[in-house]
Amino acid sequence: LIKGAAFLRDGVDNEGSMNNMVHPALVTLVMDFFYMPLSVSSAFPKVFSCKVPRVTMCLAATALQAALDKYTQTGIQQDCQFKYGTYSKIFAGYLDMQHQIDKNPRHATKTWEL
Repeated sequence: LIKGAAFLRDGVDNEGSMNNMVHPALVTLVMDFFYMPLSVSSAFPKVFSCKVPRVTMCLAATALQAALDKYTQTGIQQDCQFKYGTYSKIFAGYLDMQHQIDKNPRHATKTWEL
């Protein structure tokens, strides 16, 4: 899952185009953490009311990678430290990747459909 960031993708569409940043695990994490009752979205409705902010997707992808990193090291599910020094570069990489996706109208539209 980690190799090639496969945990961020969900196969390809009918035209053979990659479904980026829409893996069910990523979508579920975002929806559960940011959009359930009493979540961040209720505290900041203007930010979260229309579309999932891109930075939110990138933060969730980084958190998911942190959990998968720990799991691949130990083979068991456990809490892990989410440290700036370790994951800030990864987060920045996901932001860059998201900017590349957004430059392609077809991919940008598909990701916004979340």
